[in-house]
Amino acid sequence: MAETIPLRVAKAAIKRDARASNRATARLLLDPESAKRLAALADRQSGKLATLAIDGREIERQRVSSAFATGELSLTGIPLSKIGSTVVLLMQGSAHLTIRIDSDKNER
Repeated sequence: MAETIPLRVAKAAIKRDARASNRATARLLLDPESAKRLAALADRQSGKLATLAIDGREIERQRVSSAFATGELSLTGIPLSKIGSTVVLLMQGSAHLTIRIDSDKNER
């Protein structure tokens, strides 16, 4: 079973997607401890597929890259109507963001 790593959000910015009227991108800046965990993950697991989830519900899948070492994530899988409240819940700690490295056999 894959390890699930909890991440805490310190700051966030929301930008509406000009190409899709019902989508937006949330740029999440992680707290220092979470940023260190994400950077270590990026170092060990670069190129693998990871699942980002909020409160256990899959939001989107991304390839682990060296960009994760910055301690910043971008989420695009949240509908525009819910992104504001979701980001607020993440920043308050009322919702929990996690990342999990998917096993190689699940990759396509």
